[in-house]
Order: sequence, then structure tokens, then C-alpha cells
Amino acid sequence: MRKRVTIARLALLLSTVVVALAAPSLAEARITRIEINRIESPTFDGTSFGTVGQYEKLVGRAYGEVDPSDPKNAIIADIALAPKNAAGMAEYSTDIYILRPVEQSQGNHRATTGCSTTSTTGAASSH
Repeated sequence: MRKRVTIARLALLLSTVVVALAAPSLAEARITRIEINRIESPTFDGTSFGTVGQYEKLVGRAYGEVDPSDPKNAIIADIALAPKNAAGMAEYSTDIYILRPVEQSQGNHRATTGCSTTSTTGAASSH
């Protein structure tokens, strides 16, 4: 059962990466702000990883906007129906997670990031 869950997570991760890599050629959007809502330090039940040590997880939300009139964005479901902000853009938000070593000098000076596969679209979003 655990192996099945791991394979399912790997498949989800792979599909997310493929979509993320293909997205720039398909649709265009931009991040307008990022909010970090909490820091879980240390994370992973305090497990230490080799010479790097423990990790912490920054949990937050990324906010952005997309031009609903741009033909490249027509692939976004119901984009024409989305509420627009003062600039005529459809706003969206998504959860973000950033993993980094607690002792940053022990890391390789790169951050591992992730995004959920669901987001909230609409200028009046409560997120």
C-alpha cells in the first residue's frame, strides 16, 4: 500500500513538472506577491539529512494575475468569465512550500520549491 502511495505521489510530481515546463509556451501569467504564513522549523519530525542537517518548511501563498484577453491564455478554462481587477487582469492564488536547511550555511545554496495543483481564480478571492 505504501509503495502505491509513493508511486502515485511520484506520478503527480512528474505531471506537475511537465505541466510547469510546458506552461510558459501555452499560457502567460505573473506572480504579483508572495506571503509566507508560517515556518515549520524543523520539519520532517526533526529528521537530520547527512551533513546538511534539519530542514524547515516555509508555507505560504503566491498571488498573480493573467491577461484573459491574451490568446495564449485561452486554454485556461472559463478565463473569459473570470472577474477582472482594475488593470483588466484575472487574479489567482496558489499555495507554495519552500524547503531549506535550518542551518543555511550547510546547504548547497539552492531552495526546493513546490506548488499545489489547485488554485483560486478571481479578483474577489478570499485567500
